[in-house]
Amino acid sequence: MSLVTPLPRASIRPRLRVLAFVLLVLAALATLLAAFVMSASAVAAAPGGKAATPPAPREVTARDLATPAWRGIGPAVMSGRVSAIALVPGSRTDFYVGYATGGVFRTTNLGTTFSEVFRSEATSCIGAIVAADAPEDWPGWAAEEATADSAALKKPRAERGRGKIVWIGTGEGNGRNSSSWGNGVYRSVDGGAKFTHVGLAQTHDIPALAVDPRNPDVAYVAALGHL
Repeated sequence: MSLVTPLPRASIRPRLRVLAFVLLVLAALATLLAAFVMSASAVAAAPGGKAATPPAPREVTARDLATPAWRGIGPAVMSGRVSAIALVPGSRTDFYVGYATGGVFRTTNLGTTFSEVFRSEATSCIGAIVAADAPEDWPGWAAEEATADSAALKKPRAERGRGKIVWIGTGEGNGRNSSSWGNGVYRSVDGGAKFTHVGLAQTHDIPALAVDPRNPDVAYVAALGHL
């Protein structure tokens, strides 16, 4: 036989309601006390023991917008993508980087710094890049050496010809709404110092190039054409 007499449910419910009401009152008092303490602390920290006055609103002027500089914040920028990379044969430090709509840059120190090499052409949309050596029997040596100074000619052709020929196919080969058209193929015979447009202006997009390893004057072009 149990010595504890259970309370009827009807008598428990009013007590629970009273307990819940007391807890709500205590929570409200705690919130008011915290707000009072924070307000008193702000007044004490302000000069003269007075609450700080918020600054008056003012209009934005041109001077306010002169200081901030534009900066890239990630891949959401459509033009901020690399579309081609070309390594200079035999070099571990020299290579070219082509951008979808940002031209071509070259590094000679393994990417520590870059210099722009494709800045005066009719397009900056790049699809493919190939760097090739000029062999000792390259037909272009005769014209170049006829005007070169004696200091440049002291180096052998094999050394001067490293990465001398650069082919660039313009027009990113993705065929999407954020891709710009190119205007054909460009070629440099001085290691990217200057480029000459050599044709295929209506190909629009060139995703790949291949240069004959036996003759850097021969190139194969993979073009998408008009879509």
